[in-house]
Amino acid sequence: MRARNDLVFPMAEYERRLAELRGRMAERGVDAMLVTTPENLHYLTGYET
Repeated sequence: MRARNDLVFPMAEYERRLAELRGRMAERGVDAMLVTTPENLHYLTGYET
């Protein structure tokens, strides 16, 4: 993963959130996810829309 300096939280937290999401998706057999709400986009990526 590339270094990022534009996150609003540490890279370790970003990686933890993605790992949690991927784990929950795997448990449910989900291969893809479409995130559409600004709140969820911000939680997962740190970007504000």
